[in-house]
Amino acid sequence: IIDRCNNVSTMAGSFREDKLKEDMAETEQYVLPLIEELMPEHPEMKPWFDYVINVYRTKYPAWAKEDGGWNEGPSYWSYYMGYGLDSITALRLATDTDLFKERPFFRETVWYSIYQCPPGCPVSPFGDGTQAGPFESPVLWTFARLLNDPRVMWFAAQTYHPRFGGIRDIVTDRPSLKPEKPGDLPWTRYFPGIGMVAALTLRTVFSAVMSS
Repeated sequence: IIDRCNNVSTMAGSFREDKLKEDMAETEQYVLPLIEELMPEHPEMKPWFDYVINVYRTKYPAWAKEDGGWNEGPSYWSYYMGYGLDSITALRLATDTDLFKERPFFRETVWYSIYQCPPGCPVSPFGDGTQAGPFESPVLWTFARLLNDPRVMWFAAQTYHPRFGGIRDIVTDRPSLKPEKPGDLPWTRYFPGIGMVAALTLRTVFSAVMSS
């Protein structure tokens, strides 16, 4: 079961959208009923499940505060958010548990990435991978959909154009949501949890404001 889900997820980037939807339908039709049949035989699974949900609702991530900052830099932020959003999306779809409503961190953290690595930024200025420019926009697409925020979608579209990078993007798609230039953003943002002030580049601000 785990191998099936892992294969669908890891190969999703190379699939056509219709192929992804087909595999998702097959998983729902054949794999999920199998999980339901196995659950009574493995009662130890429920405490594991409850523990994971409790961690996401109360503790994860342990090294960040409600303001959305991330003390390991944008590279690790992108890595951990990529995995975390899979679980957050699954919880929202399967259990109506919406961590974006319950946890301020998940509503705010996308701005940490945007202010750290705005479009036009030549490097990632904090943490590992400092030589890289903006690279986390596949994750920004998901944040834009889950937050229903056209400004976040605008930032995602500046550096990474494909709308779909996997199953997570298919199930969170909002066809009516369109990018909008974020002309109302402050130039700087303070993340007190990690003691950092980050600023959008002049190039980013002027391109957003002057062309709006």
